[in-house]
Amino acid sequence: MDDDPDIFDVAIKILNAFIEEYTTEEHFRELEGDLITQEETENFFNDYIKELNLQEFLTLKFTPHAIAQTAINHCSGKRSKIII
Repeated sequence: MDDDPDIFDVAIKILNAFIEEYTTEEHFRELEGDLITQEETENFFNDYIKELNLQEFLTLKFTPHAIAQTAINHCSGKRSKIII
């Protein structure tokens, strides 16, 4: 597969914008906080979908095999799965 120079240029712009705004990962964490745990994510998610009255329509599944960081599989007549 050929490398896409447009995607590379966009990636460089994103990295440069991060460095310009935060300078270091440590500074980013000071400003934005640390990553949350899987358990914290589940709690936030479940509270949020309960607030929206969607608990019967959505489930959350964590997997190390997902292509995207987050994906949603919509199942006709069933619960949709949000895969993280």
